[in-house]
Amino acid sequence: PLSRREESPVPPPAKGRGERTREELYSKDEAALNSIKEITEEAKNHPQKIARILSKWVSQSDDLARASSLFLRNCDIKTVELVCQAMHPSDLERVIGHVIEDFEPFGQENHRVIERMRADLAVAASEQLMRERPDPLDFIKRLSDDDIRDILEGESEGNIALIATQIPAHRLQKFYDTVNPETMKAILAGLARIEKASVLDFEPIQELLKNKMETIAGNLVLEKDRVLAIQQMVSVVASPVLQRDMMYGLQVDSPDLYSKVRPAVFVATDLRYLSSRVKNMLIQTVDADTLGSAVSGFDISFSLFLDGLPDAYQAVFKDAQSRNYDAILVNTAWKRVNSTISEMLTAGLIAKVEIANTIMRADAPIAKENGNDRGEAGLPDEPGASEGTDHSSDDDDEGNRGAA
Repeated sequence: PLSRREESPVPPPAKGRGERTREELYSKDEAALNSIKEITEEAKNHPQKIARILSKWVSQSDDLARASSLFLRNCDIKTVELVCQAMHPSDLERVIGHVIEDFEPFGQENHRVIERMRADLAVAASEQLMRERPDPLDFIKRLSDDDIRDILEGESEGNIALIATQIPAHRLQKFYDTVNPETMKAILAGLARIEKASVLDFEPIQELLKNKMETIAGNLVLEKDRVLAIQQMVSVVASPVLQRDMMYGLQVDSPDLYSKVRPAVFVATDLRYLSSRVKNMLIQTVDADTLGSAVSGFDISFSLFLDGLPDAYQAVFKDAQSRNYDAILVNTAWKRVNSTISEMLTAGLIAKVEIANTIMRADAPIAKENGNDRGEAGLPDEPGASEGTDHSSDDDDEGNRGAA
């Protein structure tokens, strides 16, 4: 009976065309498997060679960056580790950015990747036989993209053009982002004029950049570390008034540094420049009493923030802002407001660009509001934050005064 599996009839092997197709399929898969084994064995024995090819792929296009990720799926874990150790973190980041979910070792895409690797290995071998090409800027390729940006700062357009012939464009992207349009055009023009260059042409650049590298290496406090330290320091300060005063002092003393720190620091006075959408989301979570308490230490008008909000919310906010509160209560209220904004960002309810635009509007001078004697901007003209209270000299009284 058919219910008994061992007695079920077994169909005879297919004949003719079907059988030949199956044999051809098995033969094709076996050939593909042998090719994969051959190339992955080469990767295991010479990981640095494979790493150089994958880095070249990454520099050429995003499709080849995906091909790099796909190639590594063919290798065992140990080989992947060896290849990745030989690649620059910047290149590796572009490779792992492509997640290969449905890996098909015998699929057409993987076949093309394996054959591309075979061809590039052959090209690399022939180039090595013909001549050992010097790499005058090899020491730069080992640096991070941030360090490359720092050591190239201030270099002439001609030098940058020469360097661009040796360093992949994606490794120079952070530097390019800091360059003005006219300089970028000059670099491109210089690059177009280069027809040939010898090792001697690179020697002055080598010496210059190595000296700059030594200077950077000897400095344990880089600018990016200083910016991050200031951002974190201001952000952990409990008092909203002290936060504002610290940023004001930085703006006065170091305007260039302030411009780098400010985009990541949201202070209480920025609330006035939130968009209507963000405001409406904020007041759904934070009550008017808490928001009014958080800004009670400031003697500036928050009518921009209140504009468009329900009358009842405005009334409670103004009442809370006008009261004298203990500093701990003010600090706790501001912490609640700040945490709510952070949670909305994390949850995707509001976008980072919305907060960034808020900070930009806050720092842009605007017309005087409601008869206020100050031209309103994100930070007031003077650090004094409340009526009758000098917060620059008496931190204990911060947040204890109401708004005028």
